[in-house]
Amino acid sequence: MVRKLFIDEPTIGNWAALDEAMAEEYYEGTFEPTVAVLDWPEEPGSISIGAHEDGDMMKADVARDMAFHVSRRYGYGGSVGVYGPSIALFTLWFDAGDREISLDSLSRTSGEAIVEGVEAYGVNAVYDHIGDVKYVIDDKQFKAVANAPVQFHGTGLWAITVSVIWGELPEGVGEVLDAAVRVPPEKFEDKDEKTVTGRMKPLSQQFDQFGEEVSKTEFLEELIERNVDAILDEPAAVEEVSPDSVRDYIEATTPFYESDTWVNRRATSRMCRKQPADATVGVAAYKSRKLIKASLILDGDTIEDALITGDFFVRPHPTVTNNGAPQLLDDAIRGVDVSDRDALLEAVSAVFDRPDFEMPKVSPEDIVATIVHAGENTMSVQEYLREHA
Repeated sequence: MVRKLFIDEPTIGNWAALDEAMAEEYYEGTFEPTVAVLDWPEEPGSISIGAHEDGDMMKADVARDMAFHVSRRYGYGGSVGVYGPSIALFTLWFDAGDREISLDSLSRTSGEAIVEGVEAYGVNAVYDHIGDVKYVIDDKQFKAVANAPVQFHGTGLWAITVSVIWGELPEGVGEVLDAAVRVPPEKFEDKDEKTVTGRMKPLSQQFDQFGEEVSKTEFLEELIERNVDAILDEPAAVEEVSPDSVRDYIEATTPFYESDTWVNRRATSRMCRKQPADATVGVAAYKSRKLIKASLILDGDTIEDALITGDFFVRPHPTVTNNGAPQLLDDAIRGVDVSDRDALLEAVSAVFDRPDFEMPKVSPEDIVATIVHAGENTMSVQEYLREHA
């Protein structure tokens, strides 16, 4: 059996708390395969940055002043997300057992199931690469559905989140994003659209155009069934439940997941505040298939401290108390000369060679290129904090 939870009128912190609730059950030996549907309300609005993004990307106070809940996603990658009735979303958690799974293979399995679901309603679709399913109109591709895989805490607990750009975003959401989120322009270098919202093309409009009458709820149920059948070892019945233990855990921990402590757990400004005002910080973003950002504290050419962030998928995944794979990269380059590409490549490649490490669509060379760019784009800590804190 797969448990189905409906989270009515959630805020973004509920979603992060739900991830940790599943992890707690896994550690306690009480976990069962679970799918949760988040039915976002019109108000209050919710906005988040990705699990691995620089906390300085979010102006949390600005978003809160505009009546939005703010968080950093617990699992998964991604850049920035805004949530409301126009976004249909579910997460499926499962125990992989003895199966060999990777982030890439899980995303592809889910993506192919999503493509089948979209095409069942008469709209052509394609699985692009990890994270994206696009529908195709007149040879043009539009992002319609995103999936995001994660393996929790180096255990056998995995999850896939599927989010559907179902309808138009509410009026004013674009203004909130513009005011509260700093997205590096490098993210859009390879995109026709140059804003977060510009890439969002509502899928429901395409169904209407093709004469298909389908509701958001019906379509989401279709995708849930296809993902459960494709991902789990054997077909399983999906049964709606409402365990008090999960709901109590969500209620108790949501305030933490909407706190500045959580949002800024990895932030360049936090790293800078540990340094003298005249210390040197270098910051740069670089786009390969995924956006990578490097923030460095430099003593001459030597990397004294580092923060590798961005819009990517990676494992081992961070926990509440450990920064996981990104921290491995931070640690690997400390003490290395920022201008020595060979030494940087050796240090970064050693992390990529770990058997438990995976960073799809990103190479060691991509990380090194970002680090070198950061070493060339420097300022004082005081100047950085004046502009970003």
